[in-house]
Amino acid sequence: MALHVIRHTTPKVTPGMCYGSLDLDVTDQFSDEADAVRSQLRVNFSQVYSSPLKRCVDLADYIGFPYVVDARLREMDFGYWEGKLWTEINPIEMQAWKDDIVEYRIPGGENFRDVVDRVSAFLEILPAGETLLVTHAGVIKALRILREGLLISEGAFLPSEYGDYVCLP
Repeated sequence: MALHVIRHTTPKVTPGMCYGSLDLDVTDQFSDEADAVRSQLRVNFSQVYSSPLKRCVDLADYIGFPYVVDARLREMDFGYWEGKLWTEINPIEMQAWKDDIVEYRIPGGENFRDVVDRVSAFLEILPAGETLLVTHAGVIKALRILREGLLISEGAFLPSEYGDYVCLP
């Protein structure tokens, strides 16, 4: 079973803002970015899933395949940090997170291990076949950890750009 994964396009957000689970709109460049994503898709998918957040649902709608929304594909919940500029976050909390990005639980939110566990539970329900996911950077990192056998401490730092498309074994 191949897993095809797309990160949403650029969200409409104030630069420097922490926005993991905030339900943001897309930018005015959405159609250009979404066209670029759609042009990469050449597989007939057995099933398509999307995060419930607007920036993913908009892309899933644009791509045009029927899809199912699954909350386990949402981005990491940054709790009390959501909607704040990174520079406004308590520096002691920020340093604790930087020191242990995998296990540090953001106040009122999740830690990265929670995301990996949530994504693992999602993978357990997937039927065989070619599957497309429209999701977020944190979820893509978790998928790569789970599918490629990476250490969670290494996978937490993998890059993922807006509109990226990857196929995982």
